[in-house]
Amino acid sequence: MIKPFEPDQVKTFRTPKYTGITLSLLSMFVLTAMFAVWNKVSNPPETHHSILVLAEKSLQAPLTEVSEQFKNELNVRIEYTFCNPNLIQNLENNQSFDLIISSDNEIHNKDSERFNFSNKIQIVEKKLSQSLVSCEINENSKWIPHALLFARYLASRDKGQVYFKKYNLELKESNPWDINPSITIYCEKEYRPYVLSSIDEFKRRNGVEVNILFPDQEKLIANLIAISQSNSQNLLPDLLLVSQRTLEKVSPNYIPVYCKKGKQKLEYLIYFNTRFKYICKRLVNYLDSKT
Repeated sequence: MIKPFEPDQVKTFRTPKYTGITLSLLSMFVLTAMFAVWNKVSNPPETHHSILVLAEKSLQAPLTEVSEQFKNELNVRIEYTFCNPNLIQNLENNQSFDLIISSDNEIHNKDSERFNFSNKIQIVEKKLSQSLVSCEINENSKWIPHALLFARYLASRDKGQVYFKKYNLELKESNPWDINPSITIYCEKEYRPYVLSSIDEFKRRNGVEVNILFPDQEKLIANLIAISQSNSQNLLPDLLLVSQRTLEKVSPNYIPVYCKKGKQKLEYLIYFNTRFKYICKRLVNYLDSKT
């Protein structure tokens, strides 16, 4: 049976609400908004203060260059006072510096400690004099996080070290740059009180996030084996804090670290492929110094 023709049911073609021109304009608006958000996220707001740095005059050229790059990337200004040779006299005249940058033969620990400067971070080595240049942070500074950030920037092999090398200066051991470095630790359960008593202070002084787990011996070894045999070896912990009996069961991918004082209560092992080998060594020696 043939249905009767009903004109009301005929669907005619209608022009789209959004034409090609309208969609193009809309796309441009969305893209512009995305760029605005990206620039806001990628460029942190400029701080309203400067990090005041007392530094050796011999380091003026590389430090001036690297601080300009630091300002461009992180919007934190650095203001220097360069002098030679008497840095201590400048401290006595003005103790408002947030950071000291000097070589070992220029300023001594006992002097800097007298003015509340500590937390030495090595940033470069002078090849001719074979002296190490370090940053020391004023413990009374209101801007410790920014001063620490700059010190780590100077010590980074793909940031500050690039500028130092232009002036025949280098640091034999350094970390890649990371604005928020993070390391993972497996520590045997029995050492939990010993490690926790110092780890928060280390995190504060070094600007490092430390993720630490306290499994028993069997679970620690089982986890290491499982991760090693998977496709996620990047999840292996950067550092192991274990007993002598556990040491014998750990894979050769972990390298023993021996402390400067040699009074270690436990065995320290660094993953050979960790990104932050230097940070791990600082942590090991920091823990050892607390014994």
